[in-house]
Amino acid sequence: MLIKAVEVNDIPPWMFVFVLLSCNFLGFAVTGNEEQYFAFAKQYINPEWMPHSFILSDIAGTRILFNLLVGPLLQWVSFEQMAFWGRCVNFLLYALVLTNLLKKLDISNFASFFVLQVVYFGQQSLFGREWIFGSFESK
Repeated sequence: MLIKAVEVNDIPPWMFVFVLLSCNFLGFAVTGNEEQYFAFAKQYINPEWMPHSFILSDIAGTRILFNLLVGPLLQWVSFEQMAFWGRCVNFLLYALVLTNLLKKLDISNFASFFVLQVVYFGQQSLFGREWIFGSFESK
């Protein structure tokens, strides 16, 4: 039985970018402002979670959609699990957008690996670090 080697350019581009993002940024550790935003979302949906909390009684404002989407999920999953699954969803959305951009620029998977991994992800602290890819929070 022969096993055919899969070339990098044979992988669907969206999946390639998704795996690349996941290898760089996926994890269970709550980072950045995630813990604060998760607490706001959970408190918004369930005010009895921490009754009489003056810190978590902040007006949702621009976080209203995030609170409505994430708050109910936080009734069943922990902050760490929400961070993991939220990042997966983010990475899938980023992969779809980045793939369209790479297709328009006619960049192959092999070249996109160099562009993203070596040039961009390696220097991510210059471009915003967790603001762009690392965390799952309302943006």
